[in-house]
Parts: sequence; C-alpha cells; structure tokens
Amino acid sequence: MALIHERRQLVQQETGPLGRPADTWFTFSYSRVLDGDGEIAGLFIVTTEATERVLADAALKKSQADLHAANENSETARRGTHRRT
Repeated sequence: MALIHERRQLVQQETGPLGRPADTWFTFSYSRVLDGDGEIAGLFIVTTEATERVLADAALKKSQADLHAANENSETARRGTHRRT
C-alpha cells in the first residue's frame, strides 16, 4: 500500500534568489516497510521536486487562456466588420 501526495506546495523557510521565501512543489510517496512477521517496521518515503512542472503547467494554462481571448476578440472584430459591409 502506498500513499501519494502529488504536487503539494511548500514554502521554503530559507530565502530564495530574491531574498524572500520561495514557493516550491513536491510529490511525496509513502510506503510501509514490513518486517518478517508482517508488522510495520518503518516507512519508505520518496520525494520528488515538481516545481518546474507545476510552473510549466501554469504557464501553459495562461498561454492557452491568452490565445483563447485573442481568438474571441478576433472573432468579435470579424463579426463587427461583416455587419458594416
């Protein structure tokens, strides 16, 4: 059994490059470690930084929204031009 927390946002206690706390995102995976009797003997934790992926996803969403807005404005302008002719 594994428990996974994907792309959880954390704020670094250390300062980032601009001298203030930096936002970071991590994926955590937790798995129990069993002993020979099947009892829980420990916990195996894998952590992967996901900051770059989260920021890229956010940039893509913004780009898509900007493109959608530009297309809407273009369509509105085209409709307005056709009405005048």
